[in-house]
Amino acid sequence: MASMTTDPRGNVRVYVRLRDGRRRAVWLGKMAKRRAEQVAAHVGELEAAGAAGLEPTPPTRAWLSRVEGTLRERLVACGLAEPLEAAATATLGELSEAWLKTKAATKKPNTVRRLGQSRRYLLEHFGADRNPDTVTAGDADDWRAWMRGTGPGRKGLAEATTRKTTGDLRDLFRYGRRKKLVGEAVDPFGHLPITSMPNPERAAYVPEADALAVLAELQGRGALSTGELRTLFILARWGGVRIPSEVEGMLWADVDWAAGRLLVRSPKTAGHAGHETREVPLFPELLEALRETFEAAPAGAVHVVPYAATRTGQAFRKPVLAAIDRAGLKPWPRLFHALRASRQTDLNDRYAGHVVAAWLGNSEKVADAHYNRITADHWARAVAEPGADVGGAAGAEAGVVRPVVRAPRARGGTGNEKPPVRGTGGHRGAVRTGPLPPRGVEPLFSP
Repeated sequence: MASMTTDPRGNVRVYVRLRDGRRRAVWLGKMAKRRAEQVAAHVGELEAAGAAGLEPTPPTRAWLSRVEGTLRERLVACGLAEPLEAAATATLGELSEAWLKTKAATKKPNTVRRLGQSRRYLLEHFGADRNPDTVTAGDADDWRAWMRGTGPGRKGLAEATTRKTTGDLRDLFRYGRRKKLVGEAVDPFGHLPITSMPNPERAAYVPEADALAVLAELQGRGALSTGELRTLFILARWGGVRIPSEVEGMLWADVDWAAGRLLVRSPKTAGHAGHETREVPLFPELLEALRETFEAAPAGAVHVVPYAATRTGQAFRKPVLAAIDRAGLKPWPRLFHALRASRQTDLNDRYAGHVVAAWLGNSEKVADAHYNRITADHWARAVAEPGADVGGAAGAEAGVVRPVVRAPRARGGTGNEKPPVRGTGGHRGAVRTGPLPPRGVEPLFSP
């Protein structure tokens, strides 16, 4: 067990027992007591882990990665650490290029494109010739301000985008440390936030009436037929399907006409066991559209939307945006995600949350944070007269009969009297006659 001593001059030594049984001192020199105790604790952990043939604890490994110079040499001499290997010289451009190549071998094409964008944000700010070892935490703070800021020379990107990019760059430097392309202690982006967060400014609900108006204006272009474009749009708005990833490999063999179900392959969730595929009900809107597309498809057709099998999502944006313009509407943020989120919102008004999440391939927690919206219908139902049925088909399908609430009958009256008007007197003198107090102030009533 490591022990610490301090001589009369204030010099600190930590004694450890080597594997051959000998005791050896690790000289620390003059050092504050608290700091010396911290170092001694790490040295003791290295001694105990080495004797047991185990890895040191994560805090000790992190500390050891930062130890250099004379102290490192003394730990090496005691068999408690390995010599530091000189990091290979690589520019930021070379490091990020090597990182991106490794990702291209295992990630989906859309993910690789996003990672490539993160690399461009890095190099645009720091330059491709920058030595990665010289990028500090303060530099990373400046980069974040550049990403979020507005004005000349700033990117003005959303918080969610900045956090996602930060996570990618953390992974890039982690790759560099594993490959010895940067120093072991180089982690400039490690302190920045990366937790995913919703962006209310880009959350949009597309009412069914608007979606139908756009659907009527959709027109194919080039090799993309109008029928395929309509099918894709309907799959997004009324099937809750991710565009384009879940349409690219959708086959007619995935449609179970008899059972009323559609098998959806999900590349996004394929990495999670049991979430490679899911089944979506053939809702009436979806069933009608798929049947029309199937009947119009040539004999032997395999893909539901053949055009999507060889194109990216960008190929569908222009014709959909053109249809939105012809319908006299304004484009909504996150074009296809908003259609999917709108469907989840509608379904949550009719079915249990866990059921809807299973159909759309996410979770109730994710749906609440990124999908569910407050719609105009929610407000209308909240402020409608008691007993009024403005819930549409949702209420009718559920068989809900709302009770009619009447005002309490006045003593000696007929039950048809109107309630007293505020400020003209009322029950036990409790009706306010003066101005309303500021928000948050409770009204005072006479006992």
